Amino acid sequence: MNTESSLPDGFRQAVESFCLRLSKREFEDFKFTTLNDLRKVVNAIQEEQGKRREMMNLTRIQAFLEAMDQYGNVIEVFLNASSILCFVWGPMKFVLQASSSNTYYTRQLLTAFKGRQQLG
Repeated sequence: MNTESSLPDGFRQAVESFCLRLSKREFEDFKFTTLNDLRKVVNAIQEEQGKRREMMNLTRIQAFLEAMDQYGNVIEVFLNASSILCFVWGPMKFVLQASSSNTYYTRQLLTAFKGRQQLG
């Protein structure tokens, strides 16, 4: 990964370390993911669960997504580093997609997202 040189060492090292753990396919899937992409996946999962009559009300994570979006805005403004946010949105999108076929795991993720939002 070609991390932005303007990043403080801690951020740069964290992003580089994270990227080294990704497969080539994961890296390619994540590197351009936006918050809008993540929201589209949430909506698609919600629709699919509705068809299966297993609706999990994924709108409950909207507060978490908004908080993360605000955090992302801070990173963009103060660190001038918008390219690292894809490594927040991409993994979240992946986890939601991977858990979407199992209501137990989806419920656990929603609880985790809600808990993180309340801590912030």
